Amino acid sequence: MLGQGPYFSGTAFGMVDAVFAPLFRYFDIIDQTVSKLMFEDLTRVSALRAALAARESVKAAVSEDYAERFRHHLRQQSAILAG
Repeated sequence: MLGQGPYFSGTAFGMVDAVFAPLFRYFDIIDQTVSKLMFEDLTRVSALRAALAARESVKAAVSEDYAERFRHHLRQQSAILAG
């Protein structure tokens, strides 16, 4: 159960937060429009996503060009799967 925040269990950043931070990042990289629609009625989840995205350790976990590199990886995988 999602706590009162800003993190999953309250005020302390924990293991659940460390697992969910990259997953939330993927949603925004793949399609921000879908991501916004998916989470718009989930105010506490949206607040958690925002808190994680703003956290310095989460930002520092990837390089500045991570989003483009991830998109490039997805394009490559699609080409491989397409045959």
